[in-house]
Amino acid sequence: MDSMQSSEQTRIVNDNGKPKFLRLCISQWRKILISVLAFAILGFIYSYIKPTEFDIEANVLITDDDKDANLMQSINMSDILLGNSTSADQEMALMTSHSQFRSISIALQTNISYVVRKNILKRIRVYSKSPLMLVASPEIADTLRNVLTFKVGVNKEGLAWVKAKDVYGDVIADVENQKFPIALDTDYGEFVIDKTQYYKPGKDLRMNISYIGYDHAAENLQKEIKCFIPSRKADIVSVTFRADNIDYGKSVVNMLVDEYNQQVINKNRKKAQRIADFLDQRIIKLAKELSTSESDIETYKRNNNLTAIEVDAEYFMAKKAEIETRLVESETTLQILEMTRQMMSDPQYQYAMIPVPTDAEAVANLVGEYNKLILERMKVESSAKPNSTMMRTINEQIEAMRKTVLSSIDRQIASARIMVNDAKSEASKSNKRLGEVPSQEREYIELKRNQQIIETLYLFMLKEREQASITIANALPKGVIVDRAFALIKPATPGKLYIIAVFAFIGIFVIPAWLYIKPILNNLINRFL
Repeated sequence: MDSMQSSEQTRIVNDNGKPKFLRLCISQWRKILISVLAFAILGFIYSYIKPTEFDIEANVLITDDDKDANLMQSINMSDILLGNSTSADQEMALMTSHSQFRSISIALQTNISYVVRKNILKRIRVYSKSPLMLVASPEIADTLRNVLTFKVGVNKEGLAWVKAKDVYGDVIADVENQKFPIALDTDYGEFVIDKTQYYKPGKDLRMNISYIGYDHAAENLQKEIKCFIPSRKADIVSVTFRADNIDYGKSVVNMLVDEYNQQVINKNRKKAQRIADFLDQRIIKLAKELSTSESDIETYKRNNNLTAIEVDAEYFMAKKAEIETRLVESETTLQILEMTRQMMSDPQYQYAMIPVPTDAEAVANLVGEYNKLILERMKVESSAKPNSTMMRTINEQIEAMRKTVLSSIDRQIASARIMVNDAKSEASKSNKRLGEVPSQEREYIELKRNQQIIETLYLFMLKEREQASITIANALPKGVIVDRAFALIKPATPGKLYIIAVFAFIGIFVIPAWLYIKPILNNLINRFL
């Protein structure tokens, strides 16, 4: 009998005209109605349990202020960043680096999650207004690679119970009927749970507290926060973060932008400070040499009873203006080249930017390229590990470029010395032709020329030092905040009515699907039995 009934149902189901299956579904309208109501109730429960999430957004304009503040005359940030899109791409990578998110996790304590149990179904994540707080030593979060959960219950009398477990389900702490603060001594370290100003006495409280390491929290933020460039026509980076707590989402996004800007400011100040330290040393040395040179001139004039030697020397300087000017320029260039080579050869400034010898064009171009590599290394250093492949590659590029620059500087120094010797030779010949000039004047001119060279270098150093000081004092953020974090009005997750409607729609097809599948299953079962 069962076999005949199954065969009949199968025949009804497989009827090509399909009216019998439709009549069968209509005959089961009560069950379909119950199914729709049941699934609608399930949808209501799901929408009640699931928290509403909102998209938090912020927009940042990437500027090129380094170009104006840079004390290296030949460096242009636009050359390094290769256009607008590359600039935004590189800064976006820096903004979303692991170190950035780790700093946010430490500052905002995103490694600790507080969830309050409202009733048997509803759970609410609280952020800044948690009734309880968990305190632990930062060393625990620095090294923790586990997930710790703390279930806390508080009765109306203020007595609490706490059960703590690790990710494997092992109980690491279990206390009952204790007053706050509660100290928990675990294998991972000591934790303290205490009340906050938002705790309401005289009421029952149930909470779940989750505790993870800073690295784990940073990885979670990296997955949840999205950065993208909405348009290639403008260097704007948009940051989005989906969160069920608007205050929490805004805090994370704003902190991300602020941390990025602060990191850029610190990088610019560090870069300028290295140059300033080197210039300070040279300025002190040149100040002493300038003072000695001026003192030598004064002593010479006094010993030789010369009072108007400047007037006498004026005629001589006019005759030899071109030669002396060339000699001063050649010796100044030589001094700057030697100073540049000294800095590049000093291990202390192995990865520091160096002043550009503007009077030596060939060397200036190479030094400019070298400084670009140093800038690129600073960018990579802020987001990459010291022993990463990227760091090793750029270090090798810098070492290769340093050898090339040093070789070019050596050639320029040799060329500059030849120019100095040629100028001196021409000056010597001029002196012979002007043998009527008193020897005192010639000696005075030598002293004066040496003083001019030192003074030129001294003024050059002072100018560079002033620019470095301005950069240190007025370091600007690269990211101009166009929009601070704001929550979109429309929730990111579907509304309650939408969820209920989807569940109810699914409920319509459950009974017909079962009516269709049931005889097929019965046939298969009967066939194998």
